[in-house]
Amino acid sequence: MYFSYAHVGSDEGGVFKSLDGGNSWFQVSNGLPQMTVAPHIGEYCPINKLLIDPNSPDTIYAGIGNESALVYGSGCWGVLKSVNGGINWSRATQPFGHGLPEDLLYDLAFNPDNSNVIYAGTARQSVYVSSDAGLTWEEIPLGVENIYDIISDLAIIDTSPQNLYLGMNDEGIFRLTIPPALGVKPISGIPPIWWTLELG
Repeated sequence: MYFSYAHVGSDEGGVFKSLDGGNSWFQVSNGLPQMTVAPHIGEYCPINKLLIDPNSPDTIYAGIGNESALVYGSGCWGVLKSVNGGINWSRATQPFGHGLPEDLLYDLAFNPDNSNVIYAGTARQSVYVSSDAGLTWEEIPLGVENIYDIISDLAIIDTSPQNLYLGMNDEGIFRLTIPPALGVKPISGIPPIWWTLELG
């Protein structure tokens, strides 16, 4: 499959962009937070997820942070946003905060019916939703106890946007019905140790 342009997020080098189908790449990391403590001073905070708005391809969201980043970089958390194809980045939440905690963010997903609605999975076993393109966020109650792992994967099927699937490392896969009146339900028959969730 050929693509005309692409973006790649890295663990320490920021975001890179290609305009020629991946033959050449250049860095687009202006505004991304950097590590502030040795031995990682000057390295960019890890990029866990890049999400491109299907209705506005120049709008890109980045979920950042990992365990080391919390130690070496005070700003290595949350959601960043670019509105010019990744050339410049800033915090999606303005003013600072607005409902999203200072936490590692592992995955992002759009509501297929409305790309202004974004879901975020965090390291605090929490899912947050924004209905205004990342400006403000609120936590979605999961309705379960004794789940202690990160929400490392989120997925939604285009034909079933009311179901948000959550991947939790060492816990398994859960389905959250939107609105979340009934909480999450575990998906049976899948081993609890896994890392990647893709729906199609």
